[in-house]
Amino acid sequence: MNERVKEGCKKCMFAPMNEGGTDFETPEKLEGLVELQYQYTYAEGKADADNETKIYKKKPTGADFTLTFLNVPTKTVAKILGKKYSKGGMETGTGDNPIPVALLFQETYSDNSYVNNVFYNVKLSRDENSAKSSSSDNIDFTNITLTGKALPFTNEHVEGAIDFRIDSAESDVDQNKLQKFFEKVRYLSEEVS
Repeated sequence: MNERVKEGCKKCMFAPMNEGGTDFETPEKLEGLVELQYQYTYAEGKADADNETKIYKKKPTGADFTLTFLNVPTKTVAKILGKKYSKGGMETGTGDNPIPVALLFQETYSDNSYVNNVFYNVKLSRDENSAKSSSSDNIDFTNITLTGKALPFTNEHVEGAIDFRIDSAESDVDQNKLQKFFEKVRYLSEEVS
């Protein structure tokens, strides 16, 4: 058995949801990714009787995201965060409304395999905005962090889906879907030719 350990993440992209909320536009690159973290969120419940747990249920409700970048173009940040943008300028206002996007990325492994991922219906925000003084002998760089949540998504291909992943290490992997993964937002039930 080959040793397979997750090494990194690359090919980070976002795809805005279309106006009808039924699908996503063509994915756009998000360059400068330093780190991507996600953690599934769950709804839990249990019923106790006779001094023991009789029923326990746990089901996924979404995923929390933290994306850290060296730099993201202002125009891209404005688009994702639903801010006003014009000629290099971005305005933050009370009417800002982050657009739902699909987040696509590739997780790489030590055996040269990879997993392509897409999370549907993600809304991101930029909670911090800091800069460091460079008065010392060291140069400190400040990263950009976007945080958010993926919520269930329904359309003609999926019902209540949070994400879809396809693993290159699986012997029966759909090679067409794997190779064309980043051309558009993909779904498990979708046929790719």
